[in-house]
Amino acid sequence: MVISMGNRIKELRKSRGLSQLQLAEIVGTSNQHLGMLESGKRGLTTVWMERIAPALGVTPAELISDVASFQGIEVIGSVEAGVLKEAIEWADGDRYTINVPLGDIYKLVKPFALEVRGPSMNKVFQDGSVVICASMYNLGEEPIDGKRYVVQRKIDSHSYEATVKTLRIDDDGNGWLWPESTDPNFQTPEKINGNEGDEITILARVIGFYQQM
Repeated sequence: MVISMGNRIKELRKSRGLSQLQLAEIVGTSNQHLGMLESGKRGLTTVWMERIAPALGVTPAELISDVASFQGIEVIGSVEAGVLKEAIEWADGDRYTINVPLGDIYKLVKPFALEVRGPSMNKVFQDGSVVICASMYNLGEEPIDGKRYVVQRKIDSHSYEATVKTLRIDDDGNGWLWPESTDPNFQTPEKINGNEGDEITILARVIGFYQQM
């Protein structure tokens, strides 16, 4: 299906502090193509709506409707994107709430948010941006190839490391954690539980993100 009416892509992109080039890179298209979608010079298909909407933290319908359902989501801590580091969950006094437009479906999965640290997913998430997440338990789904997840590795009985990475599933069904970075130091994928003693768990899926201005 192609949506021929006007859309809110440009409005939503600017409200999140994203350039046209940044959003194009996130959704995997060219700057020129995204510009044509924004301007209506190219028809907005439902396939493109489903690709663009999560990058802007909205439902596909909200790309063409001026009625958005805003929801307060608590930012509970920070996570290193692309690199397994000790997970940091803030004290109550350090947490804060952001108001973002999310569809009704996501209100049911009790989303939470984490600040992103570091450059190792900078093709997608800039340092200081916020990822909006829903736990795998609340989503009630299996991991999906190509989606981005918060994953956790158990260090010992009391310590854990966490990161945000893209999940890739190969032809043999093996899961790989895939960084998306311009930094050559952060471009090597890691097989899930590929080393003896690994205990890596997929905790939550990234359902949107917010670039703080």
